[in-house]
Amino acid sequence: MTNITGNTDDSRDQRGASTSQHSDESCDQHGASGSQNSDESCDQHGASDSPRPSSAMTSIAQSTMGIGTLCSYLVGGRGAIITMAQSRWSLAIGGMFVLVGGLARHYDGADLLHQPWFLLRPLAASLVVSASIFLVVHLVAWFKLRGEPGRPSLVRAYQSFLGLFWMTAPMALIYAVPYERFLSEEGALGANIASLALVSVWRVTLMARVISVMYGFGFLGALMLVMIVADTAAIVALMNAPLPTVDLMGGLQRTRSEAIIATTAFNVGIGAVLSLAIWVMGVLVTLARSRPNWPAIDGTAHDLGNDGTALDVGNGSRRAETRARAGRPTLALIALPIVLVIACVPIMMVTQPEQIRAHRVAQMLRSGAIDDALAEMSRHQRDDFPPIWSPPPRPAFREWEPPIEQVLEAIARKPPAPWVASTFAEKARSGFGRRFMLELNRIGATEGGEAIAPRELMNTRDSERTVLKWLIEIDPSYTEDQRERLRRAIARSEEALDAP
Repeated sequence: MTNITGNTDDSRDQRGASTSQHSDESCDQHGASGSQNSDESCDQHGASDSPRPSSAMTSIAQSTMGIGTLCSYLVGGRGAIITMAQSRWSLAIGGMFVLVGGLARHYDGADLLHQPWFLLRPLAASLVVSASIFLVVHLVAWFKLRGEPGRPSLVRAYQSFLGLFWMTAPMALIYAVPYERFLSEEGALGANIASLALVSVWRVTLMARVISVMYGFGFLGALMLVMIVADTAAIVALMNAPLPTVDLMGGLQRTRSEAIIATTAFNVGIGAVLSLAIWVMGVLVTLARSRPNWPAIDGTAHDLGNDGTALDVGNGSRRAETRARAGRPTLALIALPIVLVIACVPIMMVTQPEQIRAHRVAQMLRSGAIDDALAEMSRHQRDDFPPIWSPPPRPAFREWEPPIEQVLEAIARKPPAPWVASTFAEKARSGFGRRFMLELNRIGATEGGEAIAPRELMNTRDSERTVLKWLIEIDPSYTEDQRERLRRAIARSEEALDAP
């Protein structure tokens, strides 16, 4: 199943058309020989009067589902995919792993004591994305298989698909690597972006493989169906996320981290928009030329014994019993997400106090209790807060409260710890263009520089001049002589603006 319409798909569909055990065994034996006669024999068997079964998902499912099954699934093992698709436990086990993945994402990025809903964000996102992919795939299969037997109920089919989607959640454990603890801010950001890219490619590839096995699409056709949803989701997310804008003209004052985020988001957005036409064309080709099957998610092709082999079951109660037993999770697999959560506890004893302090300060600032927030920050060292943390306001991320001029005024009125003053001084500088700040620094460093100041300062708004006044007073990088020159420069610019 490596192409959309390849011979393997045709041969599989023809072999699947037989319902007798003798014809299945005969086709398997002929397929092992690889001769032309074997293909003809399988074609003859496929031409029988019985309808084509729901898929090629046959008796290679396992009666138990363990950690080895999970590892095989994560690398696209066919048997593991079928086992998890037919197991009604996949949904519960997968849901546990999704919660573990949320913990891996946010154990050092959010105050989970006061913001526990961060753990549910991956769960909500997975429901939206998985439902979108499933509906696209199922709709294409319905269009191609109208009137053919074997179609499972929509609810049961999505339940199986969601379980398979959630079982990809262990990939998110990569996000738990604390790059911020041993890399620079730029290095940690680059490593996090690389991890996100790795998990994204891995998950897309695995889901294409899952769809190929379950529905009988060729891998490329399945990839098109996944990518059109993933690409659309990326475009929508980038359009709505509060991300920094890319500095095309070189006039914005951005930190290096903000510049990296802006550039990455811009490149991903451009790539997503330009590649959308490719995925649309791929879906149309898949729709026209593919020959899918309905997934046998309830073991309708064969029922399974304890050793994973097919059983010839005659009554309905026995059939239901064997289906329920297929893919039963081992104790080790059930315990794995619990063990991972327990392992996070000692790590969270280090990271969560930092996040709690950061969240408390941010709440104070947003509520207008600026003096209390500055005092709270001054009671601690910078290392008592998360390694990469920027208190509000964060204009680059569209977070404007509290107004920076109010923070600077509070700092000038009651100076906090030096690291606190430097943090907000850098925020104030980032609100002006790079060229403007270079010119402002030149004015402050040049004897008599205030004489040319009105030319640069008259174009600023009143609110910007207010920020400049407070920035001059609290920025520790300025000497007293520089402050005096800049004060006179701003005064001269205001006189020029007031002149008739």
